[in-house]
Amino acid sequence: MFYIKKNAGETPVDLNKTIVTYTDKDDSATRDCASGAWSYIPVNKKIGAINLVEEDDIYRIVVHFTSFNLSSLPGANEVITLEMKSPAGPSLIIKRTMPSSITSDPINYTFYMVY
Repeated sequence: MFYIKKNAGETPVDLNKTIVTYTDKDDSATRDCASGAWSYIPVNKKIGAINLVEEDDIYRIVVHFTSFNLSSLPGANEVITLEMKSPAGPSLIIKRTMPSSITSDPINYTFYMVY
């Protein structure tokens, strides 16, 4: 999970036309929001369409790793990269190392990246 907002002066970002690419040492997969591999929740939305990130809006992005159809889920100390790319504007790239110890229910594998 991470948060996004639009840079001042840039055009609104349509999250329904945005893609997220997940990459690790074993896998690389790109999914749009309709695939269910990631979702968005407005945290601070003043006006306008719910799918448009506009001035002063803040959105929570939740990545559902199991919906990316990966050969394996990220493991301890593994480096992962998420790239969020809208049709207009630059990409947002997040590169992180997984914790050294991961305990999870194999069915509900969940962890949060908060920025």
